[in-house]
Amino acid sequence: MSNGVEEVQRWPLHPQPHAGEALTSWLRRIGNLYGISNIAQLVSELHPDIAASDLDRDIPDAAARMLAARSTVALDQLQQMSLSGWVPWLLDSTDPARCDFDTYVHQLSVLIPPHLSKGDRSRRAPTEPGWLPWVTDTPNDRVCPVCIGAGDADTVVDVKLMWQLALVASCPEHRCRLEPCHVVPGQVVFWDRSVCPLGEDLRPTPVHSTVTALDRRTTAALAEGSAALPRARVHAGLWFRMLRTLIDEICIPLSKAGTYARDLRLIWECVDDRPPRALTRPFEYLNRADQSRILAGAAAAITLVEDGTITAYGTHGDLLSPYPADAVFAGPPFPPSAPVPTAHTDTASSAWKKLPALIDTVVAAARENADTARSLHAFILLGARTDQQIRRIDDTFNELGIDIGNHDR
Repeated sequence: MSNGVEEVQRWPLHPQPHAGEALTSWLRRIGNLYGISNIAQLVSELHPDIAASDLDRDIPDAAARMLAARSTVALDQLQQMSLSGWVPWLLDSTDPARCDFDTYVHQLSVLIPPHLSKGDRSRRAPTEPGWLPWVTDTPNDRVCPVCIGAGDADTVVDVKLMWQLALVASCPEHRCRLEPCHVVPGQVVFWDRSVCPLGEDLRPTPVHSTVTALDRRTTAALAEGSAALPRARVHAGLWFRMLRTLIDEICIPLSKAGTYARDLRLIWECVDDRPPRALTRPFEYLNRADQSRILAGAAAAITLVEDGTITAYGTHGDLLSPYPADAVFAGPPFPPSAPVPTAHTDTASSAWKKLPALIDTVVAAARENADTARSLHAFILLGARTDQQIRRIDDTFNELGIDIGNHDR
């Protein structure tokens, strides 16, 4: 006892979690060190209801604090090893009753104007309770065969939280497909026989560069809190919802897409074919193979928009569109000034004297021209690294009366 408060005994053995590792993966690795195969037995003293809970989805605050005390892992790091640590960025809530499908998926629009897709939305809406964005109920894990060592006895086997979601299809670092398997964290991987027959070695399967680019952007959004798009850096929460909206839009039947059916054909020609079940089922309820094909379709759509092959007509589509060649307004020309004797010219002092007038000219042009406003905003955002800096820049633009047309961020 110390100061009337019982001290928590720290576990003698508690390896550090790996980057992005899921909470249950880390706990199973700890359990292996003590010969405990059931993590419920390992954590039974942490919280009364923890044994029956899905720790990778939601860890009680009391249990997280106890885990932090029993290990040397910071509380905020522990919380981010579970989905509940990513509320409200990745999802609105880990409680399905508080995470509305229509709000998450259809609040935005990217490729197709919202009025056109509205009549087909119910076709892919969940008909049973329990839906959460990006969360799939598939029993198998997915891992990168290079990250876990492809069976190398010297590699510590762990499972990343992102791999368990339907959020990425590949490992951006090794540019290969995530493979289905059953993992015993810290020990061994049993590959699904559909990708690796018993007794054979698994070879990593390369993925298209567009898929790698999409998964790299999504992974960076989780790690950094924002995603870099052609016209602006946007908050991670906006990026995840834009991506989920885009997935739903590319699953609209061609007969319902009107004049935009041509663009959908171009998208799916890049991927080979669209899974038939994608027309009538929520993305999260499809099997892993179909989810990977749809993510590849989303990656192709983004690439086609960014290179100008197709146009995104949704309210947020311009964030993916390239800048037109003449988007930057150069400002009115300055009248010629009288020559100054070179012997007495102070170039630094002269430049500083002109700077306020230049700033006033650029601000005035940005107030009048939307493209100039977006260009100026994107230029200034190049130096921003945190959400606080991004918000401060946005507030400054508002104070100057410059409309950057990005009210959803």
